Amino acid sequence: MKGTTYLAPEAALALSGWGASGGGDGSSVALEWAARSMGSPLQSFDLDRLTVAAGGRLIVLADGGGSELDGHGSTAALDAVLHYFAAHGLRASTLASSAPTATAHHVRASFLRAHAAVVAEASSVAVGEPLRTTLLVAAFGASHVAIGNVGSVFGYRLRTGSVDLLTWHEGLDGPEMSVDPSSTSRWQGRRLPPAVLGLAIAPEPEVTVQELRADDTYLFCSDGVAHALSEHDLQACLTDHPPPRRACDEVLRAARAAGSTDDATVAVVTVVPEPDLPTAA
Repeated sequence: MKGTTYLAPEAALALSGWGASGGGDGSSVALEWAARSMGSPLQSFDLDRLTVAAGGRLIVLADGGGSELDGHGSTAALDAVLHYFAAHGLRASTLASSAPTATAHHVRASFLRAHAAVVAEASSVAVGEPLRTTLLVAAFGASHVAIGNVGSVFGYRLRTGSVDLLTWHEGLDGPEMSVDPSSTSRWQGRRLPPAVLGLAIAPEPEVTVQELRADDTYLFCSDGVAHALSEHDLQACLTDHPPPRRACDEVLRAARAAGSTDDATVAVVTVVPEPDLPTAA
């Protein structure tokens, strides 16, 4: 896909940019985004894979299951999502004019392609067992974002000073997690079963569609961040609406300070105020 940026945590990599496009109804949204990734200090290989495409309108984050070979699964899943969106002509301008139901459909369908790609990759590398990866896909339309998620990669939103967990599954073989009891998210009190791409049965992604409001900040991260920081911790990093690149730096610094030794990847997207967007309130 033209305009795609790949980010793999081979040290401490950082990217940032802007995206703005008009919708088919004349509405528009401007996005300021940044992404940063840091590898684990305890292992020589990295499992997180992140892509920012279509001027920041498409975020794809995959995290392998734990073994070095699972990184192949992460790459396969990420590439499959990009190929799906490219094959359907879903670039910056077309995403900007996509209806919410259509965006959600494409996000959900991209997971089926990603799952098939991970299964095929396991056969091609002849590992004798499944490759396992988790996956998050976020697609921004003119006035909405559709976020799909399987496994322990996470999406949050900061609105009016409060951070809310939007879509989540715990993945792989680790213990199930409970959402912060003080959270206002729709997941409060739920315990969700493990979910991962690459096994015999394709898991059903959780897909949520959210209306965009001026000054919203969306944060997408791997479990190296989410398992170390609570929603209150993330809120402290984002409260003063720092520029996305500085927000990424602060989130990763806080995750390491909290004891995270896993690969840690974060992408932050801020909705820039536009006349046609309602203000977050």
